[in-house]
Amino acid sequence: MTDEELLNRVTSFDESFFSAHIALEEHPEPGVTTVVAWLYSDPGPQLTIVPFVIPDNEEWMFTPRDWQSFDVLALYKDLGAYIQATEWRVNDTDTPGFIVNGLPRLLNDAPVQLKIVARKKLGENIKAARLAKGLTLKDLDALTGIPYSRLSRIEGGRDNPTFDGLVRLAVTLDTTFAIGGY
Repeated sequence: MTDEELLNRVTSFDESFFSAHIALEEHPEPGVTTVVAWLYSDPGPQLTIVPFVIPDNEEWMFTPRDWQSFDVLALYKDLGAYIQATEWRVNDTDTPGFIVNGLPRLLNDAPVQLKIVARKKLGENIKAARLAKGLTLKDLDALTGIPYSRLSRIEGGRDNPTFDGLVRLAVTLDTTFAIGGY
C-alpha cells in the first residue's frame, strides 16, 4: 500500500485530508494489511494519527469508530492488541466490524470462522451446564436420547445440535442458550 493509495481511500469518505504518510504497515494474515497513518488536514495543517485495517481486493477499509480516543504509543507498541480492543466500522459508516481471530470482519466476510466460533461457544456452554449438574456424557445421553458420541462432538464444537436436540438439552440441563452474541 502506498501513501497515495491510502489517501485515495480516506478521501473517498473524508475530503478534509490532503496528505497521508504510512508510518507502520503490517500483514497479520494473508489478504489483510494493517497500517498506522499520519493524515494531514486543513486548516493548519493538522496531524491526525489513525490506524486502519484494509482487506485486500475491497474498495473499503475498517476505521476506528472514534479517531480521537487512543494512545498513539500503544499503536506502535502492540498494534494487534490495539486492534482487538477497538470498535471498528467500515469507512465512516455505521456498518460495524466484529473481531474474529484478532481482526475486524464483516459478519458475512468470514462466515466459516463465525460458525466455528459460535459452535465452539455453544459447545462450551453445554459442557459447563452438564458439569454443573454433575452429569457424564452417558448420563446426558440417557436423559436426552442424544448419543453420547454426538454430545461429545457438540461439546467440542465439531457438530451442531438440531433445534429439537438443543431444546432437550436446555430442558434437561435446566438452562437457556441465547442465539446471537454467543
